[in-house]
Amino acid sequence: MIGRSSDLPKLPTAATLPSFDFSQVRVLILGLGQFGGGLGATRFFAHHGAQVTVTDLQPAASLQGSLEQLGDLEGIDYRLGEHTHEDLDRAHWIVINPAIPPHAPILDYARTTGARLLTEIGLFLRWCPSPWIAGVSGSNGKSTTVELATKLLRSSNRRVRLAGNIGASLLPDVLNIDPDDRIVLELSSFQLERLSPDALPRVVALTQFAPDNHLDWHGSAERYQNAKESLLGKANVGSSLAVLPVKSPYYDRWRRRAEAEGRRVVPFTADDCPDGGVGYRRGQLHSDLENNNGPLLPTDELTLSGPENRGNIACATAIALSMGGTPEGIATGVCGFRPLEHRQEIIPARGALNFVNDSKATTPAATLCALRAFGPQAILLAGGRFKGDSFEEFATAAHGAARLFFVYGECAGALRQALIDAGADDDAVVTADTLEQAFSGAIHQADDGDTILLSPACASFDQFRDYRERGDRFRSLVMEWCQLIR
Repeated sequence: MIGRSSDLPKLPTAATLPSFDFSQVRVLILGLGQFGGGLGATRFFAHHGAQVTVTDLQPAASLQGSLEQLGDLEGIDYRLGEHTHEDLDRAHWIVINPAIPPHAPILDYARTTGARLLTEIGLFLRWCPSPWIAGVSGSNGKSTTVELATKLLRSSNRRVRLAGNIGASLLPDVLNIDPDDRIVLELSSFQLERLSPDALPRVVALTQFAPDNHLDWHGSAERYQNAKESLLGKANVGSSLAVLPVKSPYYDRWRRRAEAEGRRVVPFTADDCPDGGVGYRRGQLHSDLENNNGPLLPTDELTLSGPENRGNIACATAIALSMGGTPEGIATGVCGFRPLEHRQEIIPARGALNFVNDSKATTPAATLCALRAFGPQAILLAGGRFKGDSFEEFATAAHGAARLFFVYGECAGALRQALIDAGADDDAVVTADTLEQAFSGAIHQADDGDTILLSPACASFDQFRDYRERGDRFRSLVMEWCQLIR
C-alpha cells in the first residue's frame, strides 16, 4: 500500500509551502459533505496539482450544491455513495471531514493504512503565515463572539478574515494572507477533536459551556469536554493568551490548564469587570487590560439582549483588544452590531406581537439563553430531533421563564413530560406535529406584547435539512401572518 510506505511526502511548512511540489502527492478527501466540510481542502489540493480523490457516503444527487462549487476544477476523481478501503490504501494524505464521528468504522481502517491523517483547519493553522490568529469555541455564543470580534477589529482599521466553522475555508487562499492580517476562527468540537496540539492559535477563547452537548457524535460528555479544553494547549507562537468566562463553574480548571501551557489568562464576565479582564463597571463596558484600561461605551448602547450576549460582547472585546483593536473601534463596532441570522434574530413584523428566530439553538442550554433574554412574556416553540441532551434540568429552569410552550416534532412527548414533571401547568404545554402547527397554535393564544420565540433546544433533522432551513421556514410563517393582518 502506498499509504504504508516509509517515504510518505513530508508536509510543507508555512515557509516552504509556496515552492512545494504537490504533483506526486495522492490526497483523499474523506467526506465532501453538504455544508462545505471538504470543499476548501479539495479546492486547495486540486489547484496546486495534487492527485485528488473525493469520497462520500452520500450519492451525487445529495451533494449537488457542493459539487457545483467544484465545477470549475478538473482532474478530481469522485467516488460518491461509498468509502472504499482501496481508496484509503492508495492515499498519502487523508483529509477527514469534521462531520465524520470518531467512532466511524472507516476511520478505524484509515488509522491502519499508515497514511497521514489531516484536517482542513489543521492544515490552515500549520500553513497560515500570520501569527495573529484567534480561535473561539464553546457550546453556545461562539458564532456571535467571532462575528463581533471580526467587526471590532475591522472598526479598528485592521484587515481581518473570519473563517472556521462559521464560514468558507481560508485554506484555498492561504498563500494570499499577509503576516499582519488578523484571523478569527470559530472552532467546533468536531474540529477540535482532531486538531493537532502543535497548531494551536495565539489567542483562544471559550464561551458558554454545556457538558452534555453533542453526545451523539463524541460518544461521552468527557470526550466532548476534552475536545473543547484541547484549545487551551500550548500555542505555536509566543505571548499567547486564553480569554475565559470567570463566572463559569469550569473557570478554575480552564485557568490552571491554560497557565500550565504558558498562556496568560484574560477573564471576562457579563457583569462586574474582573481584574485584568473585560466586563462592566458603573454602566459601562469596561476593560481592565494593562494596555487598554478604562470604559469603552455605555451599556445602554449595546444592541444585543440578555446576560449571555453581554458576556459574548465582553469576550469579543477582550479578543479584539488583544489583537490590536482600539477603544474607538470597539465602541463603533459594538454599537453597529446586529444579531446574526437564526441566533436570537429579531424579525421585523407588523402588529402587536414580537418574533425571534433562534433556530440555531439546538441544545437546551442555548434555549435557556434565549429565554433569559426574551422571557418571561414569551411563547416558546421548541422541538425536533433528540441529540442526547437531558431535558430534566432544562425543564426545571425553563418552567416560569415562558408564558406558554408549544412543543413539536420527534421530541414533543419527551419535552412535554419534562416540563409537566418540572411543575408546568398541563394547559401551558401544547404538543404539535410540526413547526407550522406549533406556530399556528402560538398565534391563536398570543396576547398583545407577547414574543413568539423559536428556540428549539433540539436538532432540526426530523423535519428540515438543517437549522437554517428551519429558521427560514419560521421567518416565512411570520411574513405570511403579517400579510393576513394587513
